[in-house]
Amino acid sequence: MDDQPSHLVLLAENQRGYKNLLKLVSLGYTEGFYYKPRIDKELLARYSDGLIALSGCLAGEVADKILNSQPDKARRSAQDYLEIFGRDRYYLELQDHGYQEQRTVNRELLKIAAELNLPLVATNDVHYLKREHADIQDVLLCIQTGKSINTPGRMKFESQEMYLKSPREMNLLFGEIPEALANTVRIAERCQVELEFGNLHLPYFTVPEGYTPASYLREKCLAGAVKRYGHCDGPVRERLDYELKVIGQMATKSIFSLSGTLFATPGSGASPWGRDAVPPPAASYLTFCRSPISTRCNTACCLSGF
Repeated sequence: MDDQPSHLVLLAENQRGYKNLLKLVSLGYTEGFYYKPRIDKELLARYSDGLIALSGCLAGEVADKILNSQPDKARRSAQDYLEIFGRDRYYLELQDHGYQEQRTVNRELLKIAAELNLPLVATNDVHYLKREHADIQDVLLCIQTGKSINTPGRMKFESQEMYLKSPREMNLLFGEIPEALANTVRIAERCQVELEFGNLHLPYFTVPEGYTPASYLREKCLAGAVKRYGHCDGPVRERLDYELKVIGQMATKSIFSLSGTLFATPGSGASPWGRDAVPPPAASYLTFCRSPISTRCNTACCLSGF
């Protein structure tokens, strides 16, 4: 199994494309994960509607085959993406950060574009905003990879050209290919996606007939209290009533019931919650999402889940 998949840029052209992009990202984690989330061309073809694809940087599939002296395979790869996206949604990507490898790739991409009648687009691989931020980005890269600045052979970008360049700077690089520059703007204008902020889109758990998410969660917690403590009276009931109220205010009743179903193995210690989405611990414990906790817990602990 390949643990070094190639890069591909996907841009959402519309709402359908945005939903397909989310789907591909999710499937990359749930079905294609191997060291990193991955998708294959079959999956890409299934969810390609509304997406614009760019061939990517030197780590892109077409560029990689060019650098490995496989021009015919590079053309075959470009043809594959052309068949998936069509001629108006797949672009061969030209970049120039001063690397000789990019000049080699660009020359071959121009040939492939002419042979397959594919559009070109000029881009810059932006990793930081301004040129003077290159050293800061290098420090962050060391932190990410667990290396020091002086570590021999560590991952490092030799170029300081990976910043957000002005139209004038891009024109100096690709002025001889005006169509590639124009396509940068055309693609940006085509991407018309409206993102909704302020609303949570949580998974919905289908509860048994006759229940609401709130009533089903309460019943599960009451049953869990009896299993855990042998009763549901006094401090246990008071704590549970309070936490169910908090969960109701957080609008996480449905996803909480779902998690209780997925992690319903007593004593397993499994918890699906991250730091910023932790429901109260007693309810987690009673639905078997968490290991044992004490009912003698202050409010801060109750609200944070720690």
